[in-house]
Amino acid sequence: PSSSGPPPPPANVDIPNCANLLYSAIEPRLNENDIDQEIKETAIVAIGRVISTLGNHLPNEAVEKTLTTLTERMGNEITRASALKTLGSIASSPLKIDMSPVLEVATEEMTHFLRQHSRSLKMCVLETISAFVQSNNSKMNPKLFELILTEAAPLVTDADLQVSHLAISVSYDVLASSSDSVATIQQSTMPALLKLIASPLLQGLALSSATKFLEELSLKGSGVVSFEEILKSLHNIVDEETKAQALSNTSKCLAAVVAVASETQRNGVIKSLVGDIEGGSGTSRTVGLLTLGALGERVDLSSVDKLGEVLLAAFESDDDQTKSAASFALGHVSVRAVDCFLPIILSALEGGNKTYLVLSSLKELIVSHLANDLELDDSNMSKILPLLINYCSNEDEGVRSMVAECLGCFVTMNLNFIIPTLKGLASEKKQAMTEADNLTLWTVATSVKNALSSKSKNLDGLTEHLPVFLEFLESEDFPVRAATLLMINAAVHYQPQVILGCMKEVVMPKLLEFLELKSVRVIDLGPFKHKIDDALPLRKTSLAILDSALTQCPYILNISEVLLKLAAGFKDTENVVATHQLIIRFSQAYPAMVAQNVSLYIDSGLQKTLNKKFKESATAQDIEKINELIRSGLRVVIAFKKLETDKNFEAFFDANVTGKDNVRILYEELVGQ
Repeated sequence: PSSSGPPPPPANVDIPNCANLLYSAIEPRLNENDIDQEIKETAIVAIGRVISTLGNHLPNEAVEKTLTTLTERMGNEITRASALKTLGSIASSPLKIDMSPVLEVATEEMTHFLRQHSRSLKMCVLETISAFVQSNNSKMNPKLFELILTEAAPLVTDADLQVSHLAISVSYDVLASSSDSVATIQQSTMPALLKLIASPLLQGLALSSATKFLEELSLKGSGVVSFEEILKSLHNIVDEETKAQALSNTSKCLAAVVAVASETQRNGVIKSLVGDIEGGSGTSRTVGLLTLGALGERVDLSSVDKLGEVLLAAFESDDDQTKSAASFALGHVSVRAVDCFLPIILSALEGGNKTYLVLSSLKELIVSHLANDLELDDSNMSKILPLLINYCSNEDEGVRSMVAECLGCFVTMNLNFIIPTLKGLASEKKQAMTEADNLTLWTVATSVKNALSSKSKNLDGLTEHLPVFLEFLESEDFPVRAATLLMINAAVHYQPQVILGCMKEVVMPKLLEFLELKSVRVIDLGPFKHKIDDALPLRKTSLAILDSALTQCPYILNISEVLLKLAAGFKDTENVVATHQLIIRFSQAYPAMVAQNVSLYIDSGLQKTLNKKFKESATAQDIEKINELIRSGLRVVIAFKKLETDKNFEAFFDANVTGKDNVRILYEELVGQ
């Protein structure tokens, strides 16, 4: 069922009768003990579906009996997981099924399961308890809430962030349901949570859950835990030795608490943070900057006097961490106050001072708008775009990458606004072909790649424009072609519908050409010479595109032609492992066609790989590296063994695998895995 409830039934269907018939058919199976385990589990799932979708049409006695039976099944290790998930689905039902007949008994038993070692069990229990608390909190007593919080607290650690996320979520549900639980939270949950926030490993859902929990605690805990106490606790976990990621996490938590505070409290904290930025040093200054930035993503800080000047002044710091935090802060305070802070960023960018840091601020502003589903209007985009274009040909790849990320976000936000500019750049620079023009084309291709990698659903309009960017494949510049291939791979992997029309005629001929392309140049370094193959990124990415195409759109591949060209990869030292992996995939999808080319692959380099020798001076690391290469070749041999090969392959196998002790041992290890 959807969150709004099951769809309405046809008018001529007797729903109560259907519900009772289904219940009567399933319920006897639910209560049988001497039946197949799969039937037991399926009966549990089926009865759960009936109760959660049709429970309002069943007698209360039937629902209560089923809940009691499911609680009993939860005590059996064999049916425990199914029973837990089913109880959770019933509790989550939009029908608001009354769980009170088993609420206390089931919850107490579930909290005991949290002490067991099984990760999957703990996750299942936490999800089910969460469903219980969300749907039936009015029927739960304070002792039950205390038990849940006490048992969930030890799971809030950085040893398993997914379990931590669920444990914090359950604690949040309890807090949202009962203000009386604050005292237990202060005693049990907060020490574990503060320790987690101080960990540099905290990220993702666990971090989001932590900030959400602290917001709720700040709102609900004033009678027991004051706003000031929460802030002090967070500040106390930071010192000069705290890692950068932990500083960022702490700052986000501080910002979450301050964002929901009263205006008076918030203004007091902001004043203190600005003071830390202007007069502080080291960690306190960094935390002040990061907290203001995270706060600016939530609330409008345009009323803070001279905040833009304060943040720009921090760009002059000698400390790299402080400068990075200042750049982050300037970008993020602009999110809710674009009209106030964007002119400051653009003015600094035009001044040409601290270009990298200011561009980074602009990137943070644009990326944060996209992440928060906010829109930049055309007038602001029109102000930003010319400055971004100016840096498309910057020699610093880091600068160009930031510009490409910004332009990619623009493509996702407003395709029709930005595409004419990118196409104009592509056409103009493709004609001149100076080094600066090639850098611009690289930036354009990378911008489109970033947009395609975003998984946005608004990019179908890119289909008609893509041929312009695919023309970069004809460039003489290797980095431009490499960037274009990465763009193609992003399209095939994330948005295949955008590029399908160009694959056969435009992309595939170039891919097959690049698979065999080499361009080696020698650099004289005095005492020795160093060889660089400029075509290596092209071969590597071409293999990646074929791998993506095999998954997303295999019908556009000329399989026989691709398999012939892949033979070159067996002697490509840098790409041989990737070639092996791709051939194994093709052997699973097209066994007969691969079988026809086995001898070709053996002669092209597979035999040489298996016969790889160690030098007498080889270190343990060198030996392991060669053994890993041989293992890669043996995985191909194992795949070929499953095909209908000829006697030549059997002779090759006997001579090169079973006939050589070191290879045979590695082969047997792989087969035994």
